[in-house]
Amino acid sequence: MITGTLNANPRGGIYIADDHRPQNVSVKSGQYLYLAVHDCWIPVVIRFSPATGNWSFQNLENVNVNGQKVMLKN
Repeated sequence: MITGTLNANPRGGIYIADDHRPQNVSVKSGQYLYLAVHDCWIPVVIRFSPATGNWSFQNLENVNVNGQKVMLKN
């Protein structure tokens, strides 16, 4: 299990800055993550829009992706 902060790269990539490891973990469009909301984890799908060049959570488009606390289960 990987937990950390989600960071969008200006070149279109996105990664998780892991809290416990020195290396970043790449994330792909369509991948399932868990978003930290208050004291629980909500399952979400991350999507990339080539038309706008932006990352978003499916069905949570108004939530800013960059800087969110997420978890990725291996």
